[in-house]
Amino acid sequence: MAICRWIIPCLLAVPACAAPPAPASAPAAPATAARAGPVTAPPPAHSAAPATTPIPELPALVRRLLDGRMVRHGGDLGAVEVAVKAEDWATVAERARAIADEPRLARPVGDTTLNAVIPPAFFDLQDLLHHRAEALEAAARAQDGPRVRAAYESLGETCGQCHQVWFPVP
Repeated sequence: MAICRWIIPCLLAVPACAAPPAPASAPAAPATAARAGPVTAPPPAHSAAPATTPIPELPALVRRLLDGRMVRHGGDLGAVEVAVKAEDWATVAERARAIADEPRLARPVGDTTLNAVIPPAFFDLQDLLHHRAEALEAAARAQDGPRVRAAYESLGETCGQCHQVWFPVP
């Protein structure tokens, strides 16, 4: 309950003050230093064409709130990679299910909800991640090695698209 009293006022303030100012003595590091060029939406899953639609950044508070999720996904994907190599289909299925079961942020209804500050492309990738994790789980339960490998690669591509746009890895 205490966390709700803290998060809701903070989320309400996201558009006005997404991140606190840096102390005067600390050099300011640009949030997009790892990116080259404008931020663009990832291409749709069915398209091989590069995206050209600029999209807004995720507010800093939203990024911080998603940090724990990114750490869990990283742990799950690392375990899946090892399990795929070992053909440990039960572990692949278990970890894929953990990714699919991760609570998703709700798409905004209108522009007056808290999640309206999150770009729609984020929700598209979140849904794609969920569906691809389910496909990986199904392939692992069927013990279909080639299908598991293809589903794992597809899931990794989804992670890469999101990280390319919002969570660049140095």
